[in-house]
Amino acid sequence: MKKRIGLFALAALMAISLMGCGRSYAKSEASEAVMEEPYYGGNGLATYGEAAAEADYEEAYEEEAAEERVGGIDLTSQAQSEQKLVYTCSISMETLEYNKTLQAVNDLIAQYEGIIEYEGTSNSDYNWYRAGDHTGTWSTYLTIRIPAESYQAFLTDLEGTGGQIRDKSQNVQNITGAYNDQAVLVEALKTQEERLLKMMEEAETIEEMIAVEARLTEVQTELNQANSVLSGYDTDVSYSTVNLSIQEVKDYSVVEDEESFGQRLARTFKNSWSDFASFLQTLVVIILYLFPFLLILAAIVALVVFLAKKASKNRPPRAPKPKKEKKSFLKKNKKAQETAEAPQQDDGAK
Repeated sequence: MKKRIGLFALAALMAISLMGCGRSYAKSEASEAVMEEPYYGGNGLATYGEAAAEADYEEAYEEEAAEERVGGIDLTSQAQSEQKLVYTCSISMETLEYNKTLQAVNDLIAQYEGIIEYEGTSNSDYNWYRAGDHTGTWSTYLTIRIPAESYQAFLTDLEGTGGQIRDKSQNVQNITGAYNDQAVLVEALKTQEERLLKMMEEAETIEEMIAVEARLTEVQTELNQANSVLSGYDTDVSYSTVNLSIQEVKDYSVVEDEESFGQRLARTFKNSWSDFASFLQTLVVIILYLFPFLLILAAIVALVVFLAKKASKNRPPRAPKPKKEKKSFLKKNKKAQETAEAPQQDDGAK
């Protein structure tokens, strides 16, 4: 730390000496000195001061590492060796007693101090408005966060809630590397923030203050984002995720045994009559809806017929067509003529 203070003092003396060469040149050098301050970014060590910055960073790292060694134990190595595991489980469950099973699951979540992040419920009963004819089923989907130390115990007790587990899958994700990288980034940004705050106090000109403040804002924004990511990692590690689907099922064989043939006939007749009444109601509604259109259409048809009759009355009468003789009458006359000519031919032959 003493060496770091000495470097800052040396930089300040160099800035003061350069101010004698001209005010504009001093302002430029002060801004460049601020921008050449070393910091640790997301892609590794970014050096603005080259060798001096690298030496300063290595010294700070050695001092922090020395402070973390207590009794010969390296706390940094111990923290990095701790595994960061994220547990996730997906379960599909069926039950004959939906309400009872759902209540048992909620009680179990409260017992293990879990959190319900999401809950969705749906009902497939499309005949709910008909009395005594409910064939639909309920289903619920839950996203549950359980403390990691109670994760396995919760899964074991979940089998005793009255439901039958149909599908179950588990996943474990190791985020140790990503977690450690994020933790190092947070510490580096905090160190850089402290340096910039100290430089802000030591700034002598407005240009220096503006340059340091701009860089400080960037560092603080990156620090907030890094802390948010690290906090999300901590939550995922501390609370395991259980995606639970509860589906209600019915034993239809029991329903058929309990219902007699006469009851089935009565229920069918009742449903048929209800559907017929609904059809008549719908038909009346359709007729009333189309009544204005039908009225206009009837008026148009009546007008067309009226105009057609009026036009036919104004036309001159047509000459009557000669009636055509029937073929049967012509045939009779032809036969009669042939009969009359036959005796005359016989007399001539004699």
